[in-house]
Amino acid sequence: MTQQVSSDIKEQIDALNDQAWSMRHSDTATAMELSGTAYQLAQQEEYKRGLAYSLRNEGACSQILANYEDALIKSIEATRIFEEINDAHGQASALNTIGVSYESLGAFANALDYYLESLRLYEEVGDEAGMAAACNNIGNVYQKLGENESALQYHLKSLRLKENINDCMGQARSLSNIGGVYERLGDEGNALDCYIRSMSLAEQTGDKLGWANAVLNIGTFYHQIGDYEQALNCLNQSLEIFEQCDDKPSVAFTLNNIGTIYHSLGHYVEAAQFIQKALEIAQKINALELICDAYKSLSAVCELEGNLVDAIEYRKKYEVCREEIYSQETARKIRSLQMKFETERAEREKKIYQLRNIELRKANEALAHALRDAERLRKLADLQREQAEEQRKIAEQANAVKTELLGIAAHDLRNPLTTIAGFSEIIEENLNNLEGKPNAPSQLNELREMISAVKRSAQRMTKLISDLLEVAALEQGKLELVIQPIDLSVVVSVVANHQRQNAERKKQRIKLELASNCLARCDYDRICDVVDNLVSNAIKYSPNGKNIWIKTATVPEKSVAIIEVKDEGLGFTEEDKAKMFGKFQRLSAKPTGGESSTGLGLSIVKQIVELHGGRVYAHSDGPDKGSLFVVELPLATEQES
Repeated sequence: MTQQVSSDIKEQIDALNDQAWSMRHSDTATAMELSGTAYQLAQQEEYKRGLAYSLRNEGACSQILANYEDALIKSIEATRIFEEINDAHGQASALNTIGVSYESLGAFANALDYYLESLRLYEEVGDEAGMAAACNNIGNVYQKLGENESALQYHLKSLRLKENINDCMGQARSLSNIGGVYERLGDEGNALDCYIRSMSLAEQTGDKLGWANAVLNIGTFYHQIGDYEQALNCLNQSLEIFEQCDDKPSVAFTLNNIGTIYHSLGHYVEAAQFIQKALEIAQKINALELICDAYKSLSAVCELEGNLVDAIEYRKKYEVCREEIYSQETARKIRSLQMKFETERAEREKKIYQLRNIELRKANEALAHALRDAERLRKLADLQREQAEEQRKIAEQANAVKTELLGIAAHDLRNPLTTIAGFSEIIEENLNNLEGKPNAPSQLNELREMISAVKRSAQRMTKLISDLLEVAALEQGKLELVIQPIDLSVVVSVVANHQRQNAERKKQRIKLELASNCLARCDYDRICDVVDNLVSNAIKYSPNGKNIWIKTATVPEKSVAIIEVKDEGLGFTEEDKAKMFGKFQRLSAKPTGGESSTGLGLSIVKQIVELHGGRVYAHSDGPDKGSLFVVELPLATEQES
């Protein structure tokens, strides 16, 4: 009787999971509730298959609701259980959800890895529908990566699989994707043919949205080749369907495209009317990309009408909206990195869990067969617990460093990336419009200033990455020194010339007091890094118009050669002094010219100098009283010289 009840409950769990999966797109909230109920019942019954499919369903629902972190956690746990119960089909489905989540976060390389693994498993079990979906997803990722030949290969494979299983609606979507790839490859004939075939299949299956999208693609194609009458006819037909289906994003997109066609025809009043309607709908649904496109189109229309005031106003709104998109994109990528770390940690924990289970079974078997070994097994278990605790502490330290690195990347890479992206687009747009214009010289000067800003931003990013790599090499003991007699005065001269432009930008003066034949036992490149960091800090933390002194000397009685870097800058407190050579430290003084600081420079200096067997120390009489940094290195002997 108990066996029968258990079997009935399992059938109920399977039915709940099947129902949740079938309605995940049409009623996601209800599907999530059904999956949760199935999960609770499966836990009570210790029914692993039910647990796996309910987690798979919850992960898919979270992905649809854009809760990607929950989607990844649930789907990864589902793959673990599917692998344990040897259910390749379920594992492939969960891997596909992981791929979709990563693709939505912009982590295309990660998405591609999971899609390819999903495809491999679907091929193992011979599931052509699953293979078609995986191929379609892989093609979409390659499209986003700009690898159009690979995208075409997978979209064509997806189309063939859908033809095998007679999935007409799927064929229509694949043909639309293939047409888009052909357009990017410049094959206009094949592109139009695919769009027409897609439209025909969508009409046969009654797929109204699929038909409207195909007609929209055809209209966009005619617009590009200059057949505006055909383009307007197609776009108006697709607009009518999108409005009937209440597909607001597609309505806004189509209205904006109709406006741009009227713009091309010189009918600026009609163009502005359609684009304004597109803007109103986009604002209601907060579709930033569509809002941005509408502002840009309205600015262009107003400019051609001679309404420069409105043109400038719309251009400003476009720039603000674009900046918001860039900021959201940067935040999304940073979040993607954080989730990648979390996913990797979950994978590690899964493997540890499996290993611990294996070890526990072995220990129990040994205990059952040999009670005399109980004490030895207890000691072994104690040792394993100590090792696990040590590993946990190491993992916590590693996670802390990762978090710190992400914080630095988010803070110090975001602004340069935004500057580079924004200015590069403006430069590209303006260069195309300068040819033959009377005011070209003045605009070229503005572009030179923008290029200079891009260059400075790139230098900031290069410096940050170099510092992080150098810290990693030092921490891992991978920094090898090439020790030889080096004239420190030559090192200082080279670095001073390199930094002089930065100093002149702040009207600062670098003054040298160099000893002749100041030979030390050191690695030339590494000591250049040390001096460069100290001089860079002196420039960064000194006000405009101040002096910076760099001195070299030998102290034979102490067998050392010294480098001194002295400035008239902000100085530091005793509290600052206690922590200034640590990693990721922010001191009380702030850069005087708005420069960035990673908090790694002085830590790198200390580690390199001590690696040479030398020492570095600092002195300041207090805030606003300047700083003195002294580096002592082993003096080269006469024989070495």
